[in-house]
Amino acid sequence: MLSGLPLNPAFTGTRGALNATISHRSQWIGFGDALYTSTISMHSPSKSEKLGIGGYVFTDVIGVSKQTGVMLNAAYQIKLTRENKLSFGLAGGIIMKQDKWSDILTTDQQDQVFEVNQTGYTPNISTGIYYYTKDFYVSLSSPFMFTPKFNGSTISADISPKGYNVFLNSGKEFKIDNKFKITPSFMLKYIYASPLQTDVNLMTKYSIKRVSSVHAGLSWRRKEAMIGIVKFELKVPYHIVFGYAFDYTLNAINIHSKGSHEISIQFDLKKTHNNYNPRFF
Repeated sequence: MLSGLPLNPAFTGTRGALNATISHRSQWIGFGDALYTSTISMHSPSKSEKLGIGGYVFTDVIGVSKQTGVMLNAAYQIKLTRENKLSFGLAGGIIMKQDKWSDILTTDQQDQVFEVNQTGYTPNISTGIYYYTKDFYVSLSSPFMFTPKFNGSTISADISPKGYNVFLNSGKEFKIDNKFKITPSFMLKYIYASPLQTDVNLMTKYSIKRVSSVHAGLSWRRKEAMIGIVKFELKVPYHIVFGYAFDYTLNAINIHSKGSHEISIQFDLKKTHNNYNPRFF
């Protein structure tokens, strides 16, 4: 929610600055510490503004399964008009997948299926396209197009389109006055043979003396969660953004879960171009 680079490689370099972001998400608190994702990313535009380069490292843990990866991003930007730009992005890297079956407690301690741990490495790619202006954006992407799978002790990358995740999101910023802006947006997520996931979002921004701003908003994920988001943005001496999001679970998991938490800190370390992005992440 608060870190956009893994979602769409076409975002690479579009902030007009050397940007670094650190984020951590703990999901479904109450199930222990078995569900979390941590990401560190960095990206920047080139001097010509046409090319964006960057990358990120991440760790994703779900129960006894863990994926750790390194991805390198590149994006090519086409300037359609003075304020309208179209970016094409591609990311590629290596993912290490680990399944620690021996950590599962079973009634049969001699069950050989749960005595063997598995570790393997597979390639992966992400693709995306991103159109944006000063106050509007549309993004279409398919991150992590390959699915790592074990067959015994051998790991392979399943490249079937049935494993693709496809994201479409768009938003527009409206200026209420010199200090107050609102940005409604939506996101659609498609997975083969699964219901279409819909997020509807509304972010507000209140500027304070041109050196800082406060962002607050809500996001509704159909049949799954209601999400509250707050961000504090400081523009001196560097552009620094602190973000926090809380998911309140709306489905049956709510009986056992105390929600999900996500925190992030984002730095624009060196401004290189005068880009402005209405995205809330």
